[in-house]
Amino acid sequence: MFSGYLKCPECGGNLNFHFNQGNHDIKFFSCQNHNSGLRKCSKTHYIRLEFLERVVLYEVNRLACFANEYEDDFIKAMMGRSAKVTENERARKQRELDGLLARDKELDGLFERLYEDNVSQKISDARFAKMSQRYEQEQGENAKRIKALRLELKKSEGQRMDVDTFLETVRRYTNATEITQRMVAELIDHIDVYHAEKQDGVTTQHITIYYNCIGAFSVPDRRKIPAAEITMGTRKGVAVSYSR
Repeated sequence: MFSGYLKCPECGGNLNFHFNQGNHDIKFFSCQNHNSGLRKCSKTHYIRLEFLERVVLYEVNRLACFANEYEDDFIKAMMGRSAKVTENERARKQRELDGLLARDKELDGLFERLYEDNVSQKISDARFAKMSQRYEQEQGENAKRIKALRLELKKSEGQRMDVDTFLETVRRYTNATEITQRMVAELIDHIDVYHAEKQDGVTTQHITIYYNCIGAFSVPDRRKIPAAEITMGTRKGVAVSYSR
């Protein structure tokens, strides 16, 4: 159920699902670009599925409790996060659009010089045909993306998140006892899984959950919000524990 939701913050790739060949009960995710022959990522970003499920369920329970017990604070925080996420997404799309427009102009110049080189016989007709076809193909693909980005930016103008809808969705998982595919799809945009790093004899691994609409959000510590200790043995003499 987490396939496609776990991201590597180092290379931007997905984490792929695996199981231990010697013990099929050990299921885990690791960066697809580290395991591939290209080695685009320098680290594995390994994480056990069972432990990830327990951590995500714990955080979802805290989020649902915050929404129920402190509704006004939750809505206020959610609207602030939503506005920030929307603005960041709009800025990202605008940067992508600006880059594509600049590339489109650059391709026009490249095609013009290519034509002049062909007329002056600096390049052959075959070479001209091959390169011009490549430029035209790239321009065609860019044109489709430019059109899509312009529509998305226009649509996002004045668009606001439906607070009531998201609040209702979160509340649906109050007292949830297990992770489901529907829960992940409705609540989570993606999860960044960092590589475990060892320092002073202690190995620490960071993960960041990005929720739909509000992005990364850390539920504040409040009296009515549950706190639990999550510890799991991985092999003899070794255990992992979760610290918010």
